Amino acid sequence: KNNQASLLNHLKNINPDLIITTVHKILSTHIIKAFEKKLINLHYSLLPSYSGLIGMRPIEKALKFGEKSIGVTTHFAEEEVDLGKQIAQIYFLNNNFKKLTNELENLVFRCGCLCLLAAIYDKPSNNETILDIMGTKCILRGSRLPSKYVHINDGLWSSIQHQILKSFE
Repeated sequence: KNNQASLLNHLKNINPDLIITTVHKILSTHIIKAFEKKLINLHYSLLPSYSGLIGMRPIEKALKFGEKSIGVTTHFAEEEVDLGKQIAQIYFLNNNFKKLTNELENLVFRCGCLCLLAAIYDKPSNNETILDIMGTKCILRGSRLPSKYVHINDGLWSSIQHQILKSFE
């Protein structure tokens, strides 16, 4: 909360088209109102389930309660935490996982990356798209992705990671 005034000033100075808010902090009302419909958040659950939890905690809760589907949601950040209008969700049936593992974390992380990409790509869709992520059938709803991301194998994933890292050089 102490740095939110300076964050607000900085954001106003750069005037971004879009702000991804995966900072594990609750933004002030002033920031939310100043950048309405420009703030997109990624949440590791199928909202509205497990709203208000951060990181992998929603996934742990879903496993604890025996949820049949696990997934991620992108939504607009609003004053009420994790209750903004949903943009896209990616989910998969939980047939294999009883506890949080590195494999599950990696799968959820990749789903999150693609869900953010779908939200940014901004091609709304009423249709569901089947994605192949780490050999797991995942379903995207609410938005579309460029077709090259429908079957994301380790080679394509490595290429994406390389491009991202190169952009920071």
